[in-house]
Amino acid sequence: MSIRAKLTIFILSAVFVVFMLLTWASFSSDRKNLEAEIKKGAMTLLEKHILTIDSELESVEKEAKGLALAIQSFGVGTDEQLENLIKYFLDDNPIVYGSTISFEPQQGSLRAPYYYRSGGDILYRDLSRPAYDYPKWEWFATPRLTGKPLWSEPYLDVGGGNAAMTTYSFPFDIGGKFAGVTTADVALSDLTDTVDLLRVGRHGYAFLLSKKGTFLSMRRKEWKLKLSIFDAASEFGNEELRALGKKMLAGETGFISLFDSMNNKQSWFTFGPISKTGWSLAIVFPEDDLLEPLYRQKLRIFFISIAGMVAIFIVVYLISSRISEPISELAVDVRRFAASRLGSRVKNVSTGDEIVLLKGSFEDMKESLSNMLDDLSAEKKELENVLDGMLDGVILLSPAWKVIRLNAVAKKSLGMSVGDHFIEFVENEFESSINPSELQNQCNERAHFSLIRKGTTAEEEKLECSLMANYDERNAIRERMVVVRVL
Repeated sequence: MSIRAKLTIFILSAVFVVFMLLTWASFSSDRKNLEAEIKKGAMTLLEKHILTIDSELESVEKEAKGLALAIQSFGVGTDEQLENLIKYFLDDNPIVYGSTISFEPQQGSLRAPYYYRSGGDILYRDLSRPAYDYPKWEWFATPRLTGKPLWSEPYLDVGGGNAAMTTYSFPFDIGGKFAGVTTADVALSDLTDTVDLLRVGRHGYAFLLSKKGTFLSMRRKEWKLKLSIFDAASEFGNEELRALGKKMLAGETGFISLFDSMNNKQSWFTFGPISKTGWSLAIVFPEDDLLEPLYRQKLRIFFISIAGMVAIFIVVYLISSRISEPISELAVDVRRFAASRLGSRVKNVSTGDEIVLLKGSFEDMKESLSNMLDDLSAEKKELENVLDGMLDGVILLSPAWKVIRLNAVAKKSLGMSVGDHFIEFVENEFESSINPSELQNQCNERAHFSLIRKGTTAEEEKLECSLMANYDERNAIRERMVVVRVL
């Protein structure tokens, strides 16, 4: 084999190996860091949406309880009074599809006025009809038996609201005896619309499960009512989905990677319970959607490496044809270069021929690789800046409450800078729903509070904040994180 062929093979092989190793190491590190940031952002997003849904359902529960207390305090009332109470309840709660005040049967006599939405109107239906027989329905029979409020499993209310729904029932007493229930119906179509707003990326989505694992939001229109996550797991033959359902029904919170049979893609699932109802919410993040910037970077690096290899081949081919004995002196330098010691220099050559050009080519090649590595570092930083594009503000605090990092949203909404003392800054600049000194005493607990900048009263100035702590292996606080949401 000729010297030219040997030089071409050896040099290009060494450069290819070094470049691929560096590319693989950089890609692996970037992916690991990106996945950690995605997990942190996903858990924050999940907590935010759980709080939103919890708040809406809590409002429904309070209003239904208010109806019951009104009956207990002011008596049964006339049909007109009951009508006004229920219509006021519906007007005040757009998420509620329908409501009834259904009384305990008295000597075979039933009374259950029901009002529900239809288009833009509120219509009336009498549930005391014998054909409907409301005492047998779960929303009446279970609270009647237990004396406790209930969120029912999904059902089709034939003869009532004539829609697929879930019902919250609150029992009330008169004279110390069970006298009936007040209800709030939430249509599954409205729940689906609410949950669909949580979709992430091009193919991400969210779904809501009842206490028994039944879908409360319909991802596929052809699915039947009362379909559970376990039915879906059987339909798709996906045991990982079944295991996820068991975790969700157990009230667990987590972030796992598994195959999503809906999108036929590997995806991340973040999930957690909705405390008010015992339901569970999951948000699905397809991996290729979130890792697309990293894959684009990988493809860009591949083409750069091909172009670099072609350029190196041309240089080596042209100059190696005129190389003779001095090539042996360069062999040691080539081996050092192959060992990834990019900082080493080629030995001085004074032959006055093409070997000097070869030396210069090696130096240029090392500089080119260094520049490529710098470009890779810059692209890595660009990926990290994605966090700064989050809609919510994120602040990282040291154990001593010093700001060590914050994104652009947090900086803009709070006016805070790196190095500021968080507690002192809040005391000086904002009115807080929690006394800052008390907040400092709760350093080992999760806290939620709101801030309004001093001197302002406008509602749009209000900031909702969540504080949480991260711990090291010795259970000492490593850092704190504050998530800021601008209302």
